[in-house]
Amino acid sequence: MEQDILVLDVDGTVNTIEDAWGDSLTTTVDEFPLRLSRKMGEAISDLDTRIFWLSTWCFGFGATKNLQTIADLMGLKFTKTLPTFNGDAKEQAMARFLQEEGPLVVWVDDDPGIDVKSIPDPYGRLIFVLVDHKTGITPQVIEEIRIKKQERKASK
Repeated sequence: MEQDILVLDVDGTVNTIEDAWGDSLTTTVDEFPLRLSRKMGEAISDLDTRIFWLSTWCFGFGATKNLQTIADLMGLKFTKTLPTFNGDAKEQAMARFLQEEGPLVVWVDDDPGIDVKSIPDPYGRLIFVLVDHKTGITPQVIEEIRIKKQERKASK
């Protein structure tokens, strides 16, 4: 069985304003300020998923390198970035990704404007988790992800 996929945004999801884990590390990457958590990274790793990024954060030549740096600082195994093209909305990138059969995709983002219902999901793969932009992924969000994954798998 193929490993589930966790799709993460950066700002407001893993790069947070408030320290929900009690171990925030503040740094900069290419002059972008970051507040990251190793404990958050450990909890994400415990979800046993492949990590993909889908973010409008840090476009350009250094984007992949910068995302790898964030993953390293959090102790995450970086897998890949879902590409956005010519100013695509994140929904368009996700729609392209979901057009083939595959494992569950848990997408975590802090943008309440994401129109999940507009995303074609012909195989029922997508679980969307909206997080607070100040705290990002918290221990409660990790538990919510676990529960939603179990419920989806039980319903299939």
